[in-house]
Parts: sequence; structure tokens; C-alpha cells
Amino acid sequence: MDEREFRVVIKHYFLKGKTPQETKNKINKHYGESAPSIRTIYKWFGLFRNGHMSTNDAERPGRPVAVTTPGNVKKIHDMVTNDKRVKVRDISEAVNISVDRVHNILHEHLQMKKLSARWVPRLFTND
Repeated sequence: MDEREFRVVIKHYFLKGKTPQETKNKINKHYGESAPSIRTIYKWFGLFRNGHMSTNDAERPGRPVAVTTPGNVKKIHDMVTNDKRVKVRDISEAVNISVDRVHNILHEHLQMKKLSARWVPRLFTND
């Protein structure tokens, strides 16, 4: 069970009028080791008590990822398609973005990995 699902269960017990300790006992009974800590349950009870009834995470401050654009993804895909042995550092310099972002685009967006010094799709096909 993921964090958000546990939050929904905690909210359910909060709305039923249970205490955090009763909630912890019930969650432990059903989920054992994967249950959230009592501190987490107290935190969510406090948030619910203060009117914050959403079980989703709040937006976090910080700089948005602005370089993972469809244009950059296409440029990197074209570079890797033309030369499967291209280095991440060379891609980074050509597209003018960080090496970390290039890794992210290759692995998360293009679903590729390095195999024998070549970039290949994660799932092989006959093509």
C-alpha cells in the first residue's frame, strides 16, 4: 500500500472519531510492518483537525524542470538514433543542458539504457 492510500485510511478513522493510537493499532493489525509510524498518524490527524482534508502531497517550492521539453527530448532521441555510441557528456554539450537531465531524458522519457557502449531501448523488439 502506498503513502496516499494510508492517508485515506487515516482520514477514514479520523472521520469516524477514532484516536491516533486506535488508528495505529488498527492499521498495524491489518498491514503490519508496512504501516506508517505513530508520528505520521499524529501529523495527519493534526492536518485533518486544522481543516486540511486533502490526502495529496502539497506542492513543493523549487525551480521547475524547464529543460525536459518535447524539443529537447526529440533532439536527444535523434542524436542517439544517429549514433548509438554517443556519450552523455557530448549530448549534454550539444543540447546545452546538464548531464543529469540528459540521463533523466534517456532513461525516463526515451526508456533507453546503455548496453555494450550503445544506447538501446529497454524492451527489445525484432526491429
